[in-house]
Amino acid sequence: MEPIVDWDISIRLAANDIKHAKEYLNLLKNDIVFQKDNIKQLLKDNNTKLACDELHMLLGILSYSGALRLKSATKSLYHALLHQHDFKKEFDNFETELNCLVEYIDGC
Repeated sequence: MEPIVDWDISIRLAANDIKHAKEYLNLLKNDIVFQKDNIKQLLKDNNTKLACDELHMLLGILSYSGALRLKSATKSLYHALLHQHDFKKEFDNFETELNCLVEYIDGC
């Protein structure tokens, strides 16, 4: 299983500065909790188009974090919604990975 954060990638994306990598992850943590709640509400309201837009934006943000597991879970949820598949399993995995990342960052 992949680590929650691939520090080699995270540090490289932060110009080889571990301090900046940690700062970026803390900023990410603050944003992703809000985004998760927003996506959850959009799905509850059956607004998959806006949920896809939010997930697409989140994928872009995650591309600069080293948070590969959450990125993979986000991509799976995005594709399930995009192709109008049942997305419960993908959403549960997305939420689990997001919560794992938040807990991990809090422990850094």
